[in-house]
Parts: sequence; structure tokens; C-alpha cells
Amino acid sequence: MLAIPIEFPAAGSIAFLAPHAEQVRIVRHNDDGTTLISRKRPGASGNTSVPFGSLHGDEAGAIGIKPKAGRRRARARRQGSR
Repeated sequence: MLAIPIEFPAAGSIAFLAPHAEQVRIVRHNDDGTTLISRKRPGASGNTSVPFGSLHGDEAGAIGIKPKAGRRRARARRQGSR
């Protein structure tokens, strides 16, 4: 079977569950706005439904980290003035 990457948020794609960026796989999208996901957990079934808004395409989005523009430039100015 071919391993073709599937883009978020299609069924079968990898997503990150907020707030701890737990990696999950999207199984299907339900009509009520929730999404059935599969977690990587040993033992009991890891399938559960979560609100679609709690899923993100990258870890930074799931944790809530926002990219800061100009951060590198400001740091270089501080270090240069010492």
C-alpha cells in the first residue's frame, strides 16, 4: 500500500489536539461538528470524539504559540549594543 501524505483536516490526516499538542489521527468528521479521532494509547481504545476547533495542523497552533515577527532582529540589536 502506498503511503501518501494526507493534508489536514481530511480524514486520515495527522492533527494535534489542544492544549498539550497530543498527536492524533482524524478518523471522520461527524455531522454535529465533532471529529472522531484515534489516539496512540496502549490498552483501551483510543477512539473518541472531540470538537473540531480543538484540532490543529501543527504543534505550535495546538499549544497556542504565535509566531513573533522581528524577534531575531531585535535580539541582534540588543547583543550588538553590549
